[in-house]
Amino acid sequence: MTLVLRYLAALFAALLGLGAWRIPGVWLPRAGALLLALGLVFWLTRAPRPRAPPLWHLAAALAAGSLVVSLEVTAIHAIGLRAQRQPAALILVLGAKVHPDGTPSEALAERVATGVNLYRMGLSPLLFVSGGVGQEGQDEAVVMKRLAMAQGVPARAIVVDSVGNNTEASLRNVRRHLDAHGGGKVLVVSHYHHLPRVKLLGAFHGVECATVPADEGDTLLAGTPFYVLREAAGLAYYLLRG
Repeated sequence: MTLVLRYLAALFAALLGLGAWRIPGVWLPRAGALLLALGLVFWLTRAPRPRAPPLWHLAAALAAGSLVVSLEVTAIHAIGLRAQRQPAALILVLGAKVHPDGTPSEALAERVATGVNLYRMGLSPLLFVSGGVGQEGQDEAVVMKRLAMAQGVPARAIVVDSVGNNTEASLRNVRRHLDAHGGGKVLVVSHYHHLPRVKLLGAFHGVECATVPADEGDTLLAGTPFYVLREAAGLAYYLLRG
């Protein structure tokens, strides 16, 4: 129970700090979220325990778990779908799978195209493409640079980070680049379900992140529900880890 309360407190603190609570057609005021949090904490701490039958405990645990996951999924959509287009020191485009023949996956192509569009809007003079070498043996960042250049971005405006093997590594590498070049804000491009975790890790590593979801056109990526649940688990891990 203590772990549940600690996680809920961390979740709400992080979400309120990130601030974005708007979903298309729905507005979730912060005050309402706080009241809900306090009510849930009160219920968990006041619920009968010693004499309650085992099935009650199981039902309570399932209910609490379902509520936490629901809040996380809501937060992922509220935060991730909000495009924060604004001037920045650089545009960070996070990597995704490259096929064995060197062609980009749908996810990678969408992220690069969105980053290039932000560059064309004049929001930053620099595109920072970050990825690693995947199981397919392809360097994601090199493929991303090639895609960006094919769409009109000059090579001098692209920084290639081939050791961004995961989100945290990419943010660490961006932080080092910013430290060496005068600092500033970062405009991050990834798919919407990934962006809340990006913001959280950015805060951990001292990187001020504004985020823009990749333009997915008329259809979402195959497997999006799985990715959303995976990101919910990722948020739980990093919030508890601190």
